[in-house]
Amino acid sequence: MSARRQTRGAGRTRHQDHGRAGTIGCIEWAFSTAVDRAGIRVGAGAAGRGAVGGEVGGAVPESGSERIAWDGRVVTATWLAPPFRPPRQLVTQVLGLCFTADGRIVLVATADGSRTLPGGPPEPGETLEAALDRELREEACARLVACAYLGSQRVEDPARPDGPARYYQARFWARVELHPFEARYETVARQLVDPAAFLDTLTWGRDASARIILAEGRRHERLVAVQSGPAD
Repeated sequence: MSARRQTRGAGRTRHQDHGRAGTIGCIEWAFSTAVDRAGIRVGAGAAGRGAVGGEVGGAVPESGSERIAWDGRVVTATWLAPPFRPPRQLVTQVLGLCFTADGRIVLVATADGSRTLPGGPPEPGETLEAALDRELREEACARLVACAYLGSQRVEDPARPDGPARYYQARFWARVELHPFEARYETVARQLVDPAAFLDTLTWGRDASARIILAEGRRHERLVAVQSGPAD
């Protein structure tokens, strides 16, 4: 096991720790009014999970924030849509919403039963895309065919014991080809789910950021299908 794998859990937020249940409790959701491109409205100041309204469509989402209790401290995660792209040196994690050719989404499982998106921290000198490519091979035994940047969340972690108090986690849409799965590192299983079952299966599927990622990923899937045209 590499030194990177041995230390990669240090200073992680919930998503970076693959949703470790029992250490996390959502204490407040405070979302600014936002409408994503797929038509999901997130109401301002909604308690609990945030209010999701009907299809109103069209606008690019504004940033929305969630406050999370994790490991004895409170962090604030704010979703930031393109065209914003965070400084590379402040990105601590890259995750991919990865679709197979038949439209299923790839999840990976850890020994504690958590199910999350494949990904992890970029290594020094890596682009975000290169980090995603490597993590997919290591965690999901998958080959990256294509990817597109969906957005990122900024994490405000003032009580973090090491590293910067503000950092970013990048999210990508990806199309992948699967190889036979081999359990390596912290990943013990791979699971393919229909998009309709994604939020219920994902350990952090109740997060509003998960709904935004899913909506944006499915929108990109539709764009790719249109651009590819009908099969011969």
